[in-house]
Amino acid sequence: MDFRKLHISLLSLSALLAGCVKDYPEEPLLLFTSPPNKYTITVTVNGANGALTISNGADSFPISGAGTFTLSKEYSSGATFSLAVSAHPAGQNCTITGGSGVLTANVSGILINCVNTGITGISQDRTYISQNPGAFTSVQIGFQAAYNGTYAIKSGADCATGTTYPDAGASGALTSGVPVNVTLDATTGGSPLAPGTNTYIICGTDTGPTLQDEIFRTVEVDSAAPTISESPTAGNQSTVPSVTLTCGDGGGSGCNGMAYNVANVAAPAAAPNPADPSINADGTGANPSSYSAAINLSDQEVWTIEAIAVDLAGNRSAVASYSYVVDTAFSSLASPVASNPYVSSTGTKTSTTIGWTSDRSSRPYSIRINSTDCTDGTVIDSGTTGAGGHTSPAIAATAFSPGTDQAYTVRICEQNYIGNAGLGITLTVNRDETAPIITPVTGNGAYVPYSSSIVYSFNEPVDSGATVIAGGDLANEDDGGTYNGAFTQIQIAPAVGAHAPGLMIWAPGPSRALDLTVYDRAGNSASVSHTYLMQDGMVEAHYSNAKDWTYYVKNDGTNVKDASNTACGGSEANFYYSCLHGGDFRKVKVLDKIDDCTGLAASDTQSFFNWTCYDPPGAGPVEMVSTSMKPGVSLSKLLDFAGGSFLSNQVTVVGSAVPAAPASTAWWGNTIQNLPAAGGSALTNGVIYIAPANINLSATFSLQAQHVVVVTAPTAIVRSSGADPMIDNPGKDFTWVSGNFDGNLTANSAISFLGSSRFNRLEDLKVWNVVGSPTSGGIQLKSVSDSLLFNIRVANVTNGNGILIQDSGNDTSRNIIRRVSLYNNGASGLSLQATGSISDLILFDSYISSNGADGIDFQGAGTLRNSIFMNSTLVHNVGYGINFGTTGSVDAMSLVNLAVVNSGQNGLYMAPGSNNNQIIDGAYVANGGIEINMNGSATAYVSGLFVVGTIPAPCLNFNSDFTDPACNAPEVTLDASVFVGSVAGSGFINQRGSADPANASAPTGTYGPGMDWVNFNFPWRMWGRNGVGAFNTYVGICNGGLCQQLDYALFTGAHQLRARLACPAAAVAQDVVTHTWATATSGSVTFLRHAYETDTDEVWDLPFCLGNEKCLINPNLGAYQGHGMPGPAGCPAIGTGGLIENVNFQSFANNGFVSP
Repeated sequence: MDFRKLHISLLSLSALLAGCVKDYPEEPLLLFTSPPNKYTITVTVNGANGALTISNGADSFPISGAGTFTLSKEYSSGATFSLAVSAHPAGQNCTITGGSGVLTANVSGILINCVNTGITGISQDRTYISQNPGAFTSVQIGFQAAYNGTYAIKSGADCATGTTYPDAGASGALTSGVPVNVTLDATTGGSPLAPGTNTYIICGTDTGPTLQDEIFRTVEVDSAAPTISESPTAGNQSTVPSVTLTCGDGGGSGCNGMAYNVANVAAPAAAPNPADPSINADGTGANPSSYSAAINLSDQEVWTIEAIAVDLAGNRSAVASYSYVVDTAFSSLASPVASNPYVSSTGTKTSTTIGWTSDRSSRPYSIRINSTDCTDGTVIDSGTTGAGGHTSPAIAATAFSPGTDQAYTVRICEQNYIGNAGLGITLTVNRDETAPIITPVTGNGAYVPYSSSIVYSFNEPVDSGATVIAGGDLANEDDGGTYNGAFTQIQIAPAVGAHAPGLMIWAPGPSRALDLTVYDRAGNSASVSHTYLMQDGMVEAHYSNAKDWTYYVKNDGTNVKDASNTACGGSEANFYYSCLHGGDFRKVKVLDKIDDCTGLAASDTQSFFNWTCYDPPGAGPVEMVSTSMKPGVSLSKLLDFAGGSFLSNQVTVVGSAVPAAPASTAWWGNTIQNLPAAGGSALTNGVIYIAPANINLSATFSLQAQHVVVVTAPTAIVRSSGADPMIDNPGKDFTWVSGNFDGNLTANSAISFLGSSRFNRLEDLKVWNVVGSPTSGGIQLKSVSDSLLFNIRVANVTNGNGILIQDSGNDTSRNIIRRVSLYNNGASGLSLQATGSISDLILFDSYISSNGADGIDFQGAGTLRNSIFMNSTLVHNVGYGINFGTTGSVDAMSLVNLAVVNSGQNGLYMAPGSNNNQIIDGAYVANGGIEINMNGSATAYVSGLFVVGTIPAPCLNFNSDFTDPACNAPEVTLDASVFVGSVAGSGFINQRGSADPANASAPTGTYGPGMDWVNFNFPWRMWGRNGVGAFNTYVGICNGGLCQQLDYALFTGAHQLRARLACPAAAVAQDVVTHTWATATSGSVTFLRHAYETDTDEVWDLPFCLGNEKCLINPNLGAYQGHGMPGPAGCPAIGTGGLIENVNFQSFANNGFVSP
């Protein structure tokens, strides 16, 4: 038998072939390409005649026979590899060449050579042993030989030089085919087994004795116990962890298992101590638990984990113990509060406590200032909290430093169970070492009006609970003071019943004392001592929502004094008087008259207003209220034009012991500015523009804002020097124009309102020397509604109308024209021109004379409807007295007590087809055509007393029985008394023999723009044509030659116009007129035909006698009803029970003139 000597080792020989492994590419250009992510390992096996197993770390790869094999797993670039033969083919021993290295490319060229052996069946029961008691200290080796001889287990380099192990059985006889088992123990005395890798040699010798086999094997001696590490590291945890235990074995055998035990208690608490875990040397029997996955902890608990590990050599670690405190949340702090949020070292609040609530108890805390979180700043208090929160001890004001007058952010920090406080919560404590400053809004010595407060303000909020009000008699009457929401102002008002039982009234007195001490929030104090004038008589706005001129409130009360104080917005639709002009309504409270007007009267120093006593609802002082301006008083009388303000005025109350308030210029708050001569625009609401002296207006002044006023001084004239129109309103509401406007024969209109607007007032207005045209006028109003024209003169509009009212294809409605004088204008006195509708117009108490066309005309394809013309005189007009046109529609008109005299053509010309008209009382006489021309198809109800001329056909011939065949029966329904006559020389004064005292011109003068066209003492006086004696020669306009001052008052002698109408009686049906409106919200109006309201009746309504008021009788036909002071009329008063109730009648002192 041929035996071969084999040297077999499991040690890696990779170093021999390391230089053969390339870690660089063969192609240089590949240096710039990325290597593959995975690499393969290929081995070449020679001589194997059976199955073997290759291992690389924990990976095993079975191979059968010889050949080239690529291992079935790829490895990442940079991975290390170390191949070993873990199972040899039966009867063979295999060795590896080049089997280790680092992967930078696919690896090949690893050689495995297998050779036959005589000793076979080699086994080894374990790879790792230990020198430690309780571990695996021995390894058992088994094998058998194919020959007889001897064996020895040796250490060393080879069988020839090696040393036989000292263990029993380490050498002995070999019997062919008989198994041999040898135990090598690391604890045997003299054993060469040492920690680390130990190579032992199986030496087989035949009976020769010749060495037949030399087989190398290894066993690892690991005497180092394994270690255990935890992750995360034991201790405080701010997130809920899963604890991973990792076994480490420095001896090389590797871990073979861990056992653990765990215990937990609710935080805060000491760490629990669970029973020690145990595990067998072979990794079995883990008690109480075998570690296989991370251990999940829970929040706000204290945990202890104990663990023990064993390695493959049977070494066991010491029991490791890990304690964790888990708290993921900060303490939940809330309701931070400072007992004194403001502190002062010198005030009454020298310290503060800090309190808060918490969801935890007994936690360490700190209170800090000047910090950004709970780790910095200055600690001003610290300690341990109580249950559910804490209140600190007093912290002195001086702790809040370094600043002395500033706000400090106080941070409350409370540690959780792992000592974290986070940002804590904050509040503010202010250190304030400065006393408050008191500013008397109601100044020392000031007048304090009825039921008003004494007001102080402070530069900082004060402590409302520490106010001290003392000193003098005011301390006996105050209500303790009321603070505003910011505690920066106090209003000290009279207490209920302190002076007058049940009322909040200061006792009147000129010197009432008050001491006030206040403390700021830090307790710093300040004091003042003042005296005040508690006095009645202060004038104030009766309606606070319309306290200035040209501002209005709704007329929604039972009388003008008890309206609801609701501001008018301009949408009201019941004439101008559906709103009350708040500027007329002032009031004075009378403190010593509680709910009692007896014996009270009032007057203002300037004698501007009518005053009446008013007892407001509820208990309290009565008030003296101004309800209207006195006759002859207008806005221009109220103004100090030189000073640019309202005139100073004072109210005296008779019957009261309380003195009057000082005179004041501040009854209204409007801004007053001079009217600019260059024109321009009014852009700010509520401004009053004045002309203190004559102005040459070079460009239009446009009212571009609401509530704007233009007014001239009584003798000042605004004269056009290029302005056309002079005053323009493009559509703004609540405007007011008064004064003198000379068009200077350059302007085509003086006052032009061409935009849709409402609630405008033209009053005490004089316009003359305007050029105009048939479609313009001295005053031109287009799409204007709910406005008032009062006490107006328009004269010498050379080519146009005195007043022109138009629409824009819609509805112009509810305007009132009262007491206007329109004369010597080139076209008509009043022209109404509509493409849509003009409705609900009231013309009242007016004189229209000597105009070049008609007195009143209606033109256009639109409608004139539901309007009232009453108590007016139309004389000497060239065309018709009243011309209601031929193209449009005129319906539902009420013509009451008109004197239409000496017109060049018809007196009254009705539109064809006109329906539902009323013609009541009047004088239609001496007209050049038909007195009343029904135009063939108009219908009317004719009622009352008529003075007419005898005019033949074609239409209405006022014969005594109205039976002339020329008249069609349906045209007129009669309820009338008719007198045939003429006023020529026996009615009107007509031609004046002397000039009106107010007029600067002679009674007769040559025509020209320099004439005094507008200044007369009475509205019935005006200019006209100079006749030649006969009454009818005065028809026409004076536009050249001599002009004459004319007078349309009546003589006192008996004639056909004066004293013709009886006292009104509501019980007589014919004495009551009912008129239906087209658009007014009231729907209709019922009034007495022989009376009208006074200018000062304290009732803001239409100019008719409606009941529940004083009324003037109108005994005469036409506009003139007398002159002088009104007094009792001698007519029986009307009581209750009729259509009109509760009327007392007055009449003027004089009815007519003896001579002109």
